[in-house]
Amino acid sequence: MAAQPGGGVVAGSSPAASKKSAFWSCFSCRMLTGGGLLASGVWVYMGVRRSLRQRRPGTVFDVFRLAFAIGLSTWAVIVILDPIQPK
Repeated sequence: MAAQPGGGVVAGSSPAASKKSAFWSCFSCRMLTGGGLLASGVWVYMGVRRSLRQRRPGTVFDVFRLAFAIGLSTWAVIVILDPIQPK
């Protein structure tokens, strides 16, 4: 990819493969980040469980919080496993 002096890209040049930062190549960094995301997902999930245990009917907000907790946990697994990294 040809770059102009101002930092722009010349039209018609092919984009180069984006490089990951050094942060994503470090397994312990991915474990720390994924562990934090997983812990936050569990925390949100346990908050929903605690509110549902009070024998009150569930609300739309509870469903949203459960979906958010699942999303956080899924994001944590993706960060830890890093499926895009070439082997």
